[in-house]
Amino acid sequence: MSSSDTDNKPGEGVRFLEDVRVLEIASLSPTQLGMYMADLGAEVIKVEPVRGDTTRLMGTRPGFTDSGLHRRWNRGKHSIALDTRTPAGLEVIKRLIPTVDILVEGLRPGALAKMGLTWDVITELNPRIVMLALSGYGQTGPYRDLPSHGVGFDAISGLAGVEEDEQGRPRVPSRHVYHGAVIAPLIGVSSALAALAWSRRTGKPVFLDVAQADAAAFANYEVEERVASRRAIEAGVAEAPSPTTAAAPAHAPTIQAYRTRDGKPLMLMALERKFFERLAEATGRKDLLAHAGEGHLVRGSKEIDDVLVEAIATKDLDDWMTILARADVPVVPVIESADVADNPQMKARIQWLDADQSTVTMKIPVRSDPPLAAPRIAPAIGQDTAEILARVDLSPADQAQLEKDGVIRIDRPKPKVSSSSSNRLESVPMKFFEAKPQGEAKGAVIVIQEAFGITDHIKTICHRLAAEGYFAVAPHLFHRTGDPVIGYDKMQEVMPHISKLNRADIEADLKTTLGHLSVAGFSGKQVAIIGFCMGGTIAFHAGAEWELGAAITFYGGGIAQGRFGLPAMAEQAPSLKTPWLGEFGDLDQSIPVAEVKTLREAAAKAGVPTDVDRYPEADHGFHCNDRSSYHEASSKVAWARAVQFLNEHVGK
Repeated sequence: MSSSDTDNKPGEGVRFLEDVRVLEIASLSPTQLGMYMADLGAEVIKVEPVRGDTTRLMGTRPGFTDSGLHRRWNRGKHSIALDTRTPAGLEVIKRLIPTVDILVEGLRPGALAKMGLTWDVITELNPRIVMLALSGYGQTGPYRDLPSHGVGFDAISGLAGVEEDEQGRPRVPSRHVYHGAVIAPLIGVSSALAALAWSRRTGKPVFLDVAQADAAAFANYEVEERVASRRAIEAGVAEAPSPTTAAAPAHAPTIQAYRTRDGKPLMLMALERKFFERLAEATGRKDLLAHAGEGHLVRGSKEIDDVLVEAIATKDLDDWMTILARADVPVVPVIESADVADNPQMKARIQWLDADQSTVTMKIPVRSDPPLAAPRIAPAIGQDTAEILARVDLSPADQAQLEKDGVIRIDRPKPKVSSSSSNRLESVPMKFFEAKPQGEAKGAVIVIQEAFGITDHIKTICHRLAAEGYFAVAPHLFHRTGDPVIGYDKMQEVMPHISKLNRADIEADLKTTLGHLSVAGFSGKQVAIIGFCMGGTIAFHAGAEWELGAAITFYGGGIAQGRFGLPAMAEQAPSLKTPWLGEFGDLDQSIPVAEVKTLREAAAKAGVPTDVDRYPEADHGFHCNDRSSYHEASSKVAWARAVQFLNEHVGK
């Protein structure tokens, strides 16, 4: 498959549900519900066992590490690997529930309640939550607690007949297409989003019970027709059919398949009279009309069927497709699954998304203007554990202990470092990493990166700010030099990128970011800025250039001598226009204590509130848990001070 066949361009397109966060505790087919949510732009946090979700194993083919079902059903999601059977794991779930809009229980009925997460407990944690329990047979009925799989839901609903093998034994149809397992998640998505709209209007919680067996029965219209007929007969509205009528075989329908001369099946759907007349004309068999009756809809018959069997066998499939399409007769080839993607109609419509191991998954069959953003590739087990736990204030030390105890699993991929990053200096469009709070934002915070790019640490900062109620945005300032993410031990690869920074470009990017926030509804003192290392220097400069709500510098250099073409911080400090807070470590040899003292004195002359905190045991980068200089005690205090400063000056 050529690259032109795929449509998976990160950052492009819209996310209709970008303000919706979902917590999914599910396995197998119920995980499709989260897939649809993620495809439409929701943030879906997938809770899976430390060993991984069973979906990853279903139908895994030789040579692949994960199954095709995982690549499709779990795409776009964020994985947190967690042992929910432990008290510590349950506590993590309790911390996450208040941060989400929708909770999906895709397990046996009552699974969460058995863990201690009853509806009362859940609504106490989040009084406006929408919970959707997607199970096999639902929360009620004698089959409630029966284990089952997809074909079972169709079997109980009249949609899974049986075949017989050569010994006359009943067997599940070899080519059965699931109904309940596919339709129930779709019903669940529409119901959950409708419930969420109602919950946001009323402030009340909603519990939804969706069963895959119910969905299969709903899809089988014959169930409804038979019950409706029986009720009408019992009420005396209709007459019961006579035994002779009831036993009579049904006529062959006018929607039927026929084999062409080259042995390929073709389906005709000439149900309405106008189409049937065109069919008779196109096939040269006007004798068909003698069997058509007088009504608008043509009832099938053995006579009609016999004529069409004979007529369709006279030409090849492609010939009939051309003739009947030109005559405006409903016709379609009957295609084997392996050939569907090569059919010209399906090839024109199906869109593909890149997936892991050089594979693809089929994009949700919705064409949109503006186009939908592509979901990210299905995550590795625990790929997002650390980031998600940071949002609920579980420190790196807490996470390390949970990992040691086997409660969580953290996937630690190596930083995306290009060996030739110093040579890849081509400009790319500036992107923004964003994290949005639950509910209305107190304000917005611009997060300025370190010299290593938009690292996981910077993303975690954004999520922690969102957990505090702020809309956090991190602009990719290295976009003019390829937008790299560089390892903390690769300082030599940093230099070509920071050497290209200059005042004009920095201020242009800050103005672009302020404009981006203005479109989102935040301007002036509703906006704060916080920066780390290199970013701390830039955050300080922004506080001197514009009247913002707050500016916070974590160990930003350039106090005595300016950097990146910016004035020295000590020189600018008396003219600060924005309340400013500085956080510095006394052990930081790149920023001497004497310079920090000078900066404090100069900033005190400004006409806005300023303050500087020093940490005797902290070195440069003490707030970044991915660096060897991380100092947990100082980091906790500095973060608390930063949040307090934001709340005093922005989130009032």
